[in-house]
Amino acid sequence: HALGLRHIRRRYITRWHTHEPYIAALADQVSKEIEKFPDSNPANVHLLFSAHSVPQSYIQNGDPYLRHTEETAEKISAKLGNLSPRHLSFQSKVGPVKWLEPSTDQKLRQLKLDGAEQVLIVPISFISEHIETLYELDILYKKVAEEIGIKAYRRVPGLNCAPGFIKALADLVCQKLN
Repeated sequence: HALGLRHIRRRYITRWHTHEPYIAALADQVSKEIEKFPDSNPANVHLLFSAHSVPQSYIQNGDPYLRHTEETAEKISAKLGNLSPRHLSFQSKVGPVKWLEPSTDQKLRQLKLDGAEQVLIVPISFISEHIETLYELDILYKKVAEEIGIKAYRRVPGLNCAPGFIKALADLVCQKLN
């Protein structure tokens, strides 16, 4: 009976953007991709964290999304020894209102102007493969990178079913249940 669901005891995990096993799983994925660059010296691979954009009004009204996204990117970089230049951009904007900037397109162009030769896109705030990773990052922005002359462009795969990510989720649930 549907009404019986209201009486089920529930617990919510509302924040996990700095959860150590989650950060470790992301850092592991980033590290594996850095090794695949022609010049795998981390200092020569720009990490471009690309997050789903949201209207700026959300942030102005107190939504912690931007701060959480920045904290996740900082923690991943720190886990990797802060060896790579770190940048943040936003994708998937829709509609006429003011959204978070810079766009991933704008940031790629700026990185090229600043002399970046190798860019590793890190989908942040995304945990699986979908249209924003497979189409926007792998096709649209890869084409932009090629057109503007970035020599090496790669993307970190989504966490999907990576064992470290599954471990992180299990850890979050166990912490909540205890």
